[in-house]
Amino acid sequence: MAEHSTLAEPEPRDAAAVRHVLQSMGVETYEPRVVHQLLEFVYRYTSEVVQDAALYAEHAGRKSGDLTAHDARLAAKLWSQRRFAPPPPRAHIDDVASVKNATPLPGVSPTPGVRLPPTHM
Repeated sequence: MAEHSTLAEPEPRDAAAVRHVLQSMGVETYEPRVVHQLLEFVYRYTSEVVQDAALYAEHAGRKSGDLTAHDARLAAKLWSQRRFAPPPPRAHIDDVASVKNATPLPGVSPTPGVRLPPTHM
């Protein structure tokens, strides 16, 4: 009869590092899946940045395995620009808000019942 081991498997070093980052940022409770999702993001990010850096090194006339810190910085910067859109400038948001807020709200109807917005705005 086979016995099942009750000893927990040791945690992978990368998962322990993610847990340490979460703890150092003050995150005390989280689902176990959070660590797996963050690990997946880190692996995907790292592999894409390294692949891009290899292409930049090759384009610069070096072997694709001969990466420099400049290649990695450039690849990381361009990766983040492709993936994350920067927020619009504060002045633009203020302009849009002032135009929107210049339109007065419709008056409240004194009749009882459900108040629906007008059919045209």
